[in-house]
Amino acid sequence: MRGLCLALLCLVAGPARAQPVPAPPADALPAPSVIEAPPAPPADVAPGPEQPPPATKLQPPVLSPPDSWQPRTTATLRVMNKIDSTVQTLSVPVGGSVNFQSLTIRLSGCYVRPPDLPADAAAHLTITDSRPDQPGFDAWMLKNEPALNMLEHPVYDVQLAGCS
Repeated sequence: MRGLCLALLCLVAGPARAQPVPAPPADALPAPSVIEAPPAPPADVAPGPEQPPPATKLQPPVLSPPDSWQPRTTATLRVMNKIDSTVQTLSVPVGGSVNFQSLTIRLSGCYVRPPDLPADAAAHLTITDSRPDQPGFDAWMLKNEPALNMLEHPVYDVQLAGCS
């Protein structure tokens, strides 16, 4: 039905014809404007550079590789006794050890990320308990991912707070 209406409309209206547009008379056009040159600088003023100095290219910042770590000398640990809720902050030097109640914590390395990468710290800890049949720990611990590798002990929690 729609196609029939369009066909009838074309038959009634006929083909479209382009009508020529007459040109405006010459006296109706605006006169061309005159552009004046800027005034010359005074004679006692030294001429400036004709072109601005070339723009200096900005060098992209040098970024550290994503797997780079910087060594540090001391680890800061938070140790908690889950039974009596005591928390203590301990500083352990690399190559040294510290005691907390029945735990002995040895630190063999502590590293941080460079300043141009997301902040994080990693420490290699060896944790032993003087009581028999208690679990120990000998692995890397990360500050930003404490649950990734943690001491699974019924009494104690140990968390890396940072390296300095």
